[in-house]
Amino acid sequence: MTHFIRISLLTAAISMATPGIYAAPDTGIYECVEVQPEFHGGNNELFKWLNANIKYPVSAMENGTQGKVVVKFTIKKDGTVEDPVVVRSVDPALDAEAVRVVKAMPKWKPALLKGEAVDCHYTLPVNFRLQNR
Repeated sequence: MTHFIRISLLTAAISMATPGIYAAPDTGIYECVEVQPEFHGGNNELFKWLNANIKYPVSAMENGTQGKVVVKFTIKKDGTVEDPVVVRSVDPALDAEAVRVVKAMPKWKPALLKGEAVDCHYTLPVNFRLQNR
């Protein structure tokens, strides 16, 4: 039996706890910046890339498991993506797939602060939905 899947990017935004520009004192990774990091081509290209690269886990598909996994990661000043962590879990299989695909992302345009590239946290919600359910 073939299942059709729909994976959608709900929103993608820098995580912002409080206004202002600051970096975590222990890591030097910024939470707020002047220019946010960007997937090359913007959010539409990010959405296409996610849809092309996410593989809905068979166990989740068989169990009808759906939901939004939120992953927080660092975009380094050279644009590489590092240290993805699930901050909102749905199911171990969906969580693992969201982390896998984040680790596989190509380089991004880095965040800028005062014209300089900086390391920055990014939070990405990924919605896993089975169609015809």
